[in-house]
Amino acid sequence: GSESVVELAQLLLTLEETLHALQTIPDINERKPWRTEGHEFIGKSTRRFFAGFGASDGTIVGWLPPEGDDPALWHMVHGDDADEEDLDEREVLFALRNYSESRTEISQDELDYNAQIQAAEAEGPAEEEEE
Repeated sequence: GSESVVELAQLLLTLEETLHALQTIPDINERKPWRTEGHEFIGKSTRRFFAGFGASDGTIVGWLPPEGDDPALWHMVHGDDADEEDLDEREVLFALRNYSESRTEISQDELDYNAQIQAAEAEGPAEEEEE
């Protein structure tokens, strides 16, 4: 009857409010916190290049060793705007070399690698093959 429909509507509103309240909780990071020691790259100066912006120097301030299927990552803080980004092993090696060699533009190797990463991200997650 109409009473059960009204009751259902009230329950749905309560559920929606409860879910909405839960969504305001910050995301829980499944990876461990950044390590600030134990790797030779910590504290090293880096340089990254961004289209339309140019060079941005920064420092490696943390790292995560590989864990399961997750590769090692390094955390870079940019000095000019305090922006932050996570770098994989190839990216951090490019960034260290860019700074140490005082590069003023991105290398072709780094451009090629960035293109590979962007293409892989555009394809989305790899589908598991069915047997």
